[in-house]
Amino acid sequence: MLSRLALRLAVLRVLTRARDEQGNIYNATIAGKYVYDSRQDMISTMLERENQPLIIVYTEDQISTPYSHINNSPYPNKHIITLIVELMIATSCTVTMQNENGNIITQGSIDVPVTEQQHEATLDLLEAQVRQRLQADFKQQSDREILYTVLMGFDHISSMPSRDDMRGVRLAGRTLKFSAQIKQDQWPIGTFTPSALNGIGLLPKPLFDVVQYFDPASPEYQLCATLAQSLANPFTLAPMESAMMTDAAYAQSLPTAAPTAEILVPPPQQ
Repeated sequence: MLSRLALRLAVLRVLTRARDEQGNIYNATIAGKYVYDSRQDMISTMLERENQPLIIVYTEDQISTPYSHINNSPYPNKHIITLIVELMIATSCTVTMQNENGNIITQGSIDVPVTEQQHEATLDLLEAQVRQRLQADFKQQSDREILYTVLMGFDHISSMPSRDDMRGVRLAGRTLKFSAQIKQDQWPIGTFTPSALNGIGLLPKPLFDVVQYFDPASPEYQLCATLAQSLANPFTLAPMESAMMTDAAYAQSLPTAAPTAEILVPPPQQ
C-alpha cells in the first residue's frame, strides 16, 4: 500500500519542521534536520557534531480487516500498521569491508554508544518532542495537518530501550512503536487505463495529498514523481488467444530431438 509511504513522509515532515502562529519555520525536535525515512545511508558524512540526536522512521507490520461489503464497499474496513520511530545518539565511526573487486576499503558509518546520564536525558527529551508532535490534536494544528491526510489515529504506543546484540548492554537509543490506523489507498479513475491523467495525478490518495506539502525539487517529491512515472506507461497485455498462438508458434520453432541410435547388446556368452 502506498498509504505506508504517505505515512512515513507525513511523519518525516512533522518531525523535521514546525511552524508557529506567525508563520515562522523552526526545527520540530532537537534532532533538527537529522530525520530519515527508512535508511541511514551516508549519515556519517553529514554529522556536524558527535553525539548527534537522530530519528529514523520505518513502517513494519500491517493488519487489515477482512473484505466487507458493508455500505457496498469492497475495501477492508480498517488498516492497522506498526509505525517505528527510532531515536538514537549518533557518533561517527569507520568500518572496514571488502568491495566487489576484492579490495579492502574503509568507509564512514555511524555507531550508537553505550548510554549514560546525559544520553538518557537527551533521549527522554527527544521522545517527549516526538510524542508531542505526533500525538497532539493535529486536526487543530495547521503545521501538522499533513498527518490528518493519512493518519486516522493511534491505538497504543510503546517505548523500548536499545541494547547490544547480546542484550546485556544498554545503548544510547530508544525505539517507539505506534499502532496506527491509516487510510485506504484510493486510486483515481484512469490510473491503470489510458486517460488524461499524468504526473503525480496518477498517484492514489492519501499519497497524492501528502506529496502536495513538499517542494517539487525535494527528494520526497521526486521519489513520488518516479513512482508516478512508472504508472504512466502501463504494460499492454496481449489477448488470451494471441498469447496461446504465440506459445504454440514458439513450441513449433523449437528443434526436434535427434533420433536415438539403436544400441546393439551382444548376447550373453555361453
